Amino acid sequence: MKKFLKKILVLGLIIAALQFLVGYNEEAIPSRIKDDVKALSVKQDIVLFSDSSNWYCSPKDTDRRRISEFLQYRMVGRRVLAIDDAAWHMGSHLAFCKYIAGREKKPSIIIISVNPSTFGPTWYRRPGYQFEKELFFLSAGPARVFLEPLRVFKLIKRNISEEEFDNTPVYCGDKLVGLAKDFDHSKVKRATQDMVRKTFVFHYMEPIRPDHQRLQDMLEIVKILRPLGIKLIFYVTPTDVQRGEAYLPGQFHKQVQANVEVIKAALKSEGVDLLDLSQAMPASHFSSGIYPNAHLDQYGRSFVAEYLAKVLKENSY
Repeated sequence: MKKFLKKILVLGLIIAALQFLVGYNEEAIPSRIKDDVKALSVKQDIVLFSDSSNWYCSPKDTDRRRISEFLQYRMVGRRVLAIDDAAWHMGSHLAFCKYIAGREKKPSIIIISVNPSTFGPTWYRRPGYQFEKELFFLSAGPARVFLEPLRVFKLIKRNISEEEFDNTPVYCGDKLVGLAKDFDHSKVKRATQDMVRKTFVFHYMEPIRPDHQRLQDMLEIVKILRPLGIKLIFYVTPTDVQRGEAYLPGQFHKQVQANVEVIKAALKSEGVDLLDLSQAMPASHFSSGIYPNAHLDQYGRSFVAEYLAKVLKENSY
């Protein structure tokens, strides 16, 4: 048995050495980020990191442009690139920033959306939102050439299991109200009012602590980009506070605002301002569907783009 394990180890080392000598090719890039990596090989003026809030439309929209496309329209002569997978979060934004830092061609400006729900357990702890392969490739520098052998030998593993996620505590303010398995209705097509209320709790109502990993990721982004001279803008995505208050009266608005203040204070400690659009949109401009989210209709997306364009122009970015 020991001889067999030694042979496997030697074989693994040989594969890794060959991979290092050959480097990686396009086939080795995880498919989820292949287009983004290709786009970053070209000089971009502005990169917008976001999630589905950048592109998700209302069924009634006649203009289906993304926030980034509305922004491109307003920033004539500037190249705007959106990196916006449906479930990207501050950890994935950090990984991309590490990748950009190691590239010769860097954008002049990076805009990062801060979606408050990505700090909650529904996003932060969900196994399918960990993106281990993608984050390894983007963050590992020269060691990314080892991605393929690591995948072959299944050495890149999930950070959290489904069972661990199901048993994640859920808080409404400081009160423990249950476990994730009692609040996760993402696969239920026909929601009751109680399910919608629980989803608001699951997404938004846990207080963000100063030591939250996503906050640490955000601060690391600042520390990586500042020496490179890349201008950095963080903005909080609009949140459906009106609808949230209807389900959690007297609580939802306060908790969202308290969480925004924690994020704002963390950035302030690094001398960076936070643009707060969390309460900029009435419920009528959200395309929430069954469950609450940060998806806007065409007027909401256009508003966010116009606001960002105004900030860029006013600051001569």
